[in-house]
Amino acid sequence: MRTSQKLLCAVAVLAILTGCARSATPTTPKAGTPPASAPSKQNHDVSIAMWSSPNNFNPINTDSSYGGYPIGMMFDSLATMNDKAEFVGRLAEKWDISPDFTTYTFHLNPKAKWHDGKPVTAKDVLFTVNTIANKDTVTNRGTFVAQIKGTDANGKATGATVEGIKAVDDQTVAVTTKAPMDPLSVLEKFGTAVPILPEHILGSVPVKEWDKNPFFMEPKVGSGPFKFGKYAQGQYVQLVRNDDYYLGKPKLENIYIRIMQATSAVAALQTGEIDMTAGTGIGEVPIADWDKVQKLENVAAVSFPSKGYQYMDFNHTRPYFKDPKVRQAFVYGINRKLIVDNLLKGNGQIIEGPYTSLYKYQDKTLKIRDYDQTKAKQLLTEAGWDFSRELSLLVPLGNKVREQSADIIMANLQQIGVKVKAQTMDFPTLQARRGKQDYDLSLVGWSDVLDPDVSSQVRTDAVYNNGKYSNPKADELLDKGVLTAEFNARKKIYDDFQKLVYDDPNFVYLYSPNTLAAVSKRMVNVKQSALGATWNIYEWDVK
Repeated sequence: MRTSQKLLCAVAVLAILTGCARSATPTTPKAGTPPASAPSKQNHDVSIAMWSSPNNFNPINTDSSYGGYPIGMMFDSLATMNDKAEFVGRLAEKWDISPDFTTYTFHLNPKAKWHDGKPVTAKDVLFTVNTIANKDTVTNRGTFVAQIKGTDANGKATGATVEGIKAVDDQTVAVTTKAPMDPLSVLEKFGTAVPILPEHILGSVPVKEWDKNPFFMEPKVGSGPFKFGKYAQGQYVQLVRNDDYYLGKPKLENIYIRIMQATSAVAALQTGEIDMTAGTGIGEVPIADWDKVQKLENVAAVSFPSKGYQYMDFNHTRPYFKDPKVRQAFVYGINRKLIVDNLLKGNGQIIEGPYTSLYKYQDKTLKIRDYDQTKAKQLLTEAGWDFSRELSLLVPLGNKVREQSADIIMANLQQIGVKVKAQTMDFPTLQARRGKQDYDLSLVGWSDVLDPDVSSQVRTDAVYNNGKYSNPKADELLDKGVLTAEFNARKKIYDDFQKLVYDDPNFVYLYSPNTLAAVSKRMVNVKQSALGATWNIYEWDVK
């Protein structure tokens, strides 16, 4: 079967924003510094706000979306997904899929070049995959290559190199999967979520030394529409136009990703100091300021469903969480509707599993459990809960709605007889505590690709399974689901998986907040959606 580079994924995506001119003419920022006021129209510069700094620019191991955001502008993958949830070509201009859904052949764009002028070839793709699959490589991209033949469940090579990826010629790469695969899964995971690395720059660097390599703090050779300019930690990341970009010269000259407090967003948007917020999870308009932003005459503001969600994690190594009735009691005992209605002002949804309404795999037959204190107390009593026990709840700082939800959660749990003490900390400290299982409960957020495989969070001993949840039946369903190609058969598997974690909760799935986006009306061709906006950043312009 032959596919074009545009393969439609049946997902509802909202809100395409386009801009118009504004009248003020701000001053031009000096080279290498962020603009103190609105970016210059003459120089086609824009400023984008996000709320925290990236720790590195390692395309295969950035520690958060704060690093992933600028990386996506500097490093291209084989494909990307547009605002209509269609797959469109990047480094690969087209691809073929074999009739048995096991071989995916990617044809690279012959015009694609690295920022130093050298061509992007099949060797770079093979180098990237084999590096990720190297047992000594520290990476969080493993699950995105784990479907390729010759890798294990964590994406590590079972031989010297990955058996299932071959260079047909300099411009063609053939990928063979372990079993027939859903094309949407292969294209979204391997196609869009694996930034390709320059073999001629990094090939001579031992992977054990990558975390010390200066390239990952100043990645000056990528393949994307913008080049690395400067990183002033805690202040801004400057990206500079790649005049030789293979899809066409970008219209913007400089992009300044400003690191600023979320509470400053309204004033900065109003004055033009920033042109837009970065979006889902890393630069959303604070809900407390949403009404104000909607009234700004120079800004287009929109709220739409997201694929991310907030959850309360259990430390499953604690014996008192072993009985599913205890975890079910916590679901019934937390007033999730109050959080959505009051803290999110209705801009969100309650979920009962890892799939929001944007996922075509969401099992809509699962009943949303109502807040029911009587039911919660009954389940705790049946499970023999020790009502004298005090639990720790780790709460990361930064997300104000999440911080405020902690107060509601603690009050609710105390009302059903569960003693809880909150401990607030920065996110790196929380992650370290979770990694050592030094906690009872923690509040965390998550956003992933639209493919339903959540093995990295749920599977026994998976990389993001900090709470050590383990259910052999869940493992079996997840392993089966990732290797099933036909949609209806795959949907049945993930429906069964959702029913399983409904009865044996791995988390308390709390809510999925809407994405609250804001873009200056001076900007044009910014196409916002729940999938992000930067897929066509080389077409962005200002008036």
